[in-house]
Amino acid sequence: MNILYVINAIAISILFLIYKLIDNYSSTTKSEVKELNNKQIFKETIILFIVSIGSNFVIGEYFYNDFLSKIYEPVNKKMPTEIFTDKPGF
Repeated sequence: MNILYVINAIAISILFLIYKLIDNYSSTTKSEVKELNNKQIFKETIILFIVSIGSNFVIGEYFYNDFLSKIYEPVNKKMPTEIFTDKPGF
């Protein structure tokens, strides 16, 4: 697995975590509810990290590099056309 997949997933997860923590602390709820929300935020961040790695891997390996050439066989146009010039042997 490419290290770039992990770095992208870490960056996405950190940005998500910062956003959710700022949103949680800017709300007007009690501190007990905020602590429960923090646990939920960390669970969501871990799930987002796993999903980000998986999606980066799938997109990078299967869709980004020549998607159509992996589905269809490439046509080799460098081979010349073969012509039978002698009599068939039947």
